[in-house]
Amino acid sequence: MSPGGVIPRERAGLFSLRVKIPKGLLVQYHMLFRAHTSDQALLVAALAALLATLLLFWEILDVVIISGSLAVVLMPLHRRFTGRVRETVAALAVCLIVFVSVVFFLAFTIWVFLSNEAYVRGLIDIIFAWVGSPQSASFLASLSVDQPRAVLFLKGIEEIFSRYITTIAGQLLFIGAKVLLFFVCLFLFLWRGTKVYRVLAGSVPGRLRTAFDSLTHTAVDTLYAIYVVHGGIAVVTFLIAFPFFWLLGQGHALFLATASGIMKLNPVIGPSLIMIVLGIQALSESDMRSFYLLLLVGYPLVCALPDLYLRPVLMGRRTTVHPALMWIGYFGGVITMGFVGFIIGPLVLALVAKGYPLLLREIREIENTPDPVDACNHVHTDETAGAGDGTQTGDSSGGSSDNSGGGSSGDSSGVAVEVAEM
Repeated sequence: MSPGGVIPRERAGLFSLRVKIPKGLLVQYHMLFRAHTSDQALLVAALAALLATLLLFWEILDVVIISGSLAVVLMPLHRRFTGRVRETVAALAVCLIVFVSVVFFLAFTIWVFLSNEAYVRGLIDIIFAWVGSPQSASFLASLSVDQPRAVLFLKGIEEIFSRYITTIAGQLLFIGAKVLLFFVCLFLFLWRGTKVYRVLAGSVPGRLRTAFDSLTHTAVDTLYAIYVVHGGIAVVTFLIAFPFFWLLGQGHALFLATASGIMKLNPVIGPSLIMIVLGIQALSESDMRSFYLLLLVGYPLVCALPDLYLRPVLMGRRTTVHPALMWIGYFGGVITMGFVGFIIGPLVLALVAKGYPLLLREIREIENTPDPVDACNHVHTDETAGAGDGTQTGDSSGGSSDNSGGGSSGDSSGVAVEVAEM
């Protein structure tokens, strides 16, 4: 190694190549590599901690997810209250509003259903009597449905529904504990949620902070759209169903509209079940006018329009995700994960749709990171003509030089790499 930090490489005399590498660039490249390795280790640790948490709290995970997601939606209301009272009082006030709303909703629903218990039992008896009657044999045959199998199918549904009610009645204590845990978690998320988020955001490396903020914004918008749109769609369904059932001549329009709005929260069944029951009732009574109104007007307005158009469009506007993707996330989440799937399904797809371009951008940035040799400060090339000429390579101070005499035979070349202080 020659003086001045010059490392000669295959020296000869025809020309010499001098490469000057800034020392600061080498340090910066080393720090970037260490930061990338640290990000990977942090990601692995976070995923391991998340997996362990899911396994430990799997039985109550649905309560935590619902309470946490609802707290995100209610956080603006909590901030508005915080401007007037303490954070603890504001969190308690929001929880009290949620509790009163839930109690009112349940009380109204129970009152409506109990007031129409005889009507519901009459509908069930009419359906079983019509399906098993000779009058329905030709109609079911036209639909390629075997009448005995249809009767067994209805009995199976009745048995499943009875088991479901019995199971709920036997788990009232567990359900009560979950309700209590829900409000405790909701209070804690409202009270300390902002501080927890700040701690998590502060632990995110600087290189990932932009992506983290973008994904957080997407998650908040998606949760807001899920809750607000779900509630709005249920209300819209009630407002559409009530005048329709009233004009249809049904004497229990309030009950049918309330049931339609509640069942709209379950997209797997939805108000379609009500339309099927009323359609069978109309066929059993030979009321073809009501049957065609249910088929051509009621189903498109009450069932199809809110689910196939209003829900995905409203959610897509808030989350800037394609409505079809939100529709798949909502229905697919409910089918695969149950009740909590109506939150996780759209949220996961929205985060994937937003995170995919962020991941590609991160990969491109890593691939485009300059190599220290390729991004060197400058390259000097000196050419000499003649076999007898010497080639001199050294630093700017002239501290080192090499000469090749004219008595040497053949072509020769020299390359020097210099680490320069910047």
